[in-house]
Amino acid sequence: MHSVDPTKPHTKQNESSSNRNLGIDAVAPPYPLTCRYRHPNRTIAGRVCEFIANNRFLLAGRRALFRLLPQVKMRSTANNIVYLNWLVDTEKVTHLVPESLTLETFGDKTIFTVLTYQHSHFGPTFLGPLRKLLPSPRQSNWRLYVSKHNQVAVKQSSVFFINTVMNNLTYTLGSRLVSDALPSAFCPTFIHENTNKNIYETIIESNNDALPDLRYRAIKTNDKVLPEDFKSIFRSWKN
Repeated sequence: MHSVDPTKPHTKQNESSSNRNLGIDAVAPPYPLTCRYRHPNRTIAGRVCEFIANNRFLLAGRRALFRLLPQVKMRSTANNIVYLNWLVDTEKVTHLVPESLTLETFGDKTIFTVLTYQHSHFGPTFLGPLRKLLPSPRQSNWRLYVSKHNQVAVKQSSVFFINTVMNNLTYTLGSRLVSDALPSAFCPTFIHENTNKNIYETIIESNNDALPDLRYRAIKTNDKVLPEDFKSIFRSWKN
């Protein structure tokens, strides 16, 4: 995973053999992770995971170490990609981002997105063909779009991750330990399936008061018509 300077914007890219770039610029919070990790159960193992993920000394040590090391490129082919987008009242979500960030707004609204997909052998690029030995976790990124960082306009479309949900504990803890931009949560009940060629069903049950559950059925169609709320923002489906 990429290292992050907590005082600067962070660029995160998921390289994909399908050339589908899912990781536009991500802005990391300027302080230690805004969302403390909470394990789905209160067992001894769960508490050990919380200690590792929330330990400030490990976080500080990782930041110092990663400033000295080259960034490691990660690679994954993303499958079953589903975007859910809502126009929400800006004032109701502003508290979810650090004060150093300014949300991209459209009148009194901003866009909230949930992006869910299935990785295919997610891991470091340098592993080459050995990457096929790695797991293929499911991931769901919940994010808001940012226009300014420290009152300076961002050069590219940027996002702030409110939550990142994964169904693999190793990847969840790993992303927490190596990146400030991914406040990952572990969710063992995470179904994301293409039940046939046109229907995607997703169930995320966190068993965690700090993380909402999510259920939806998305139907793929050839109709590329913008919802009424979005027509005032975008000229067309492709825009």
